Amino acid sequence: SSMETYQTTPDVDRILLLNNVSDILQSRKTKNIYFGTGHGMLVYDYKQKILRATPNALTTPMPITTLFEDQNDKILVGTDNHGLWQMTADENLSSFHYNDPSMNIEFAKVRSFASDKDGNLIIGFAQKGVFVVPRNRNEIGYYSFSPNENRLNATSVTSIAYDNSAFWVGTDGC
Repeated sequence: SSMETYQTTPDVDRILLLNNVSDILQSRKTKNIYFGTGHGMLVYDYKQKILRATPNALTTPMPITTLFEDQNDKILVGTDNHGLWQMTADENLSSFHYNDPSMNIEFAKVRSFASDKDGNLIIGFAQKGVFVVPRNRNEIGYYSFSPNENRLNATSVTSIAYDNSAFWVGTDGC
């Protein structure tokens, strides 16, 4: 193994000086490496060997908490109080759309992603529980995690894993 050097842009240096890196994801498709920070997303461009900010990090900074690449090679972005986003081909972020108006996740705190073998997306939220979004995005299934008998969600989902037969859900106390 050897050390590799790369360039950064001045924007990256400023963002990293003032913010934590909360998640890192390498794209299967492009081999680029994405860094979620408290100010937005950075990308290590595999071909150009440069670490740079994505357009949204410069124009509309958001605190990114988690990153995920779905089975269609779409990069999904979870934020703190800004909901769920997906990356476009030009590395901008667009709101994640689904066809169930009964669920509003616009200002949600996204903490974790997973998917199953059928391509269903599993999303863990702080204070909202777990959402299951089918591959066709027609409706959302909702599961609350609550130590209370009233089943009001009082727990934050912190992590999710799938082992080919079941989902494992970590919480902050339930």
